Amino acid sequence: NDAMCRFLGLEAAELQGMSVSEITHPDDIASSPAMAARLTAGEASVRSLKRYLRKGGDIRWGDITVSALRTGSGEIRLYVAQIVDATEAVQLRQELAESQERYRLLAENASDVVTRTDGDGVIRWVSPSVTDLTGWAPDDVVGRSVAELAHPDDASLVLAKSAELMAGLRGNYRIRVRCADASTRWVGITARPITDDDGVGVGRIAGWRDASKEVSA
Repeated sequence: NDAMCRFLGLEAAELQGMSVSEITHPDDIASSPAMAARLTAGEASVRSLKRYLRKGGDIRWGDITVSALRTGSGEIRLYVAQIVDATEAVQLRQELAESQERYRLLAENASDVVTRTDGDGVIRWVSPSVTDLTGWAPDDVVGRSVAELAHPDDASLVLAKSAELMAGLRGNYRIRVRCADASTRWVGITARPITDDDGVGVGRIAGWRDASKEVSA
């Protein structure tokens, strides 16, 4: 149909008579026989995401669903395919994955510690740099609250700041954190709230840095 012609940048007269492999990206050609085999085995329809070659050399992603039209005896007479242009969706997904990878690398390799806590102040994710700062491995910290890790004299400050964060305020404060070797270390914390679509606080993201020298000064 016209939509397929626009998808590939071809006129109907050019497209008619071409084989599927001629319009398919070389790396995805094997998917067509695989889909046909599944239909031959009796499946009513099959779906796949594959790349197509647009006139001029551009690559387009297509979300294709293929059904088989059969004779009375069950033999396949022809295939009917519906292709939805998924190029933009695939590109957005790839860009998101690349962005997430960049943030992951930054978080995992930064000297400052990054934490992600839920609405109750329980740490759900922490960057590996927490080991350099406190001696704790990430798995030792995840599942524990910030108040639990804080020096007992600073637990009330943590709870007060948590309440402010859940109310939508940002936090910038210092506390003593208990380390794995039973010592304590001054840590400067900068935190901001995480809200849902309705603006309700559901957690917070925070950066921890060693504040020992500034406290000593």
